Amino acid sequence: MGMLSKAKLALQNYRFKLWRLRHPQATFKDYFAAIAKDDIARGRQHPSLGEHLKWGDRAELGGASFKRLLKYGIAPQDGFVDYGCGTLRMGVHAIRFLERGRYWGFDIDQALLDEGARLIGPELERKAPNLRVISASSVREAAQAKPALLVSLKVLIHVHPDELDEYFGNILTIIGTSGRAILTGKWSSGEPFQFARQSWAHSLERLKETVARKGGQLVVLKEEDSPRTDIIAEAKTGTLEVYAAR
Repeated sequence: MGMLSKAKLALQNYRFKLWRLRHPQATFKDYFAAIAKDDIARGRQHPSLGEHLKWGDRAELGGASFKRLLKYGIAPQDGFVDYGCGTLRMGVHAIRFLERGRYWGFDIDQALLDEGARLIGPELERKAPNLRVISASSVREAAQAKPALLVSLKVLIHVHPDELDEYFGNILTIIGTSGRAILTGKWSSGEPFQFARQSWAHSLERLKETVARKGGQLVVLKEEDSPRTDIIAEAKTGTLEVYAAR
């Protein structure tokens, strides 16, 4: 990591510490949500949330993401969980494909779910998706539906190291012993490191250990070197699968 990038990251982390002083009971998830909501409210471009995306068309990007998921054998009648659904960029395509009430969208703040519902419009009511803020009760509710597949796309990098246990615990609770979870993102084959204000490359060893401790198994389905040559060049990018230990 270059000196300028290190200085920028240090400043960003200092701002998080100041924010925590004003919100002593808040978690990193709350900080992430506060930044995202402010960006959306101001009409700023965001990498993945809201109407104005930085890199590409919302409908095209979301459709391409869902199309790639079809290889995991999703059927319209299956229960499907989108863990970290954001403002439903990919979720809208899943909602259209699935039978009424089969889609479950989870995120950390109601405002993000509301923005996604607004962007979808009237067809949302017809398909009756289950949109939930992540909580112990909503996780149990989704688990009772026995979903066949849970996906968490590019969410893992935004999970604070202190919140990995909660993240994987919730995923394993939802999929139970009959479902599977597909995760995409980045990780480190060596030491974990932070590469942006809200992004980490967790060590693969710790990810596997955390999942095992929660009663599951984690396997790498696809791994490749990061295509970027800057501070995250040492990270791996790809797809992970999580399922109950057998």
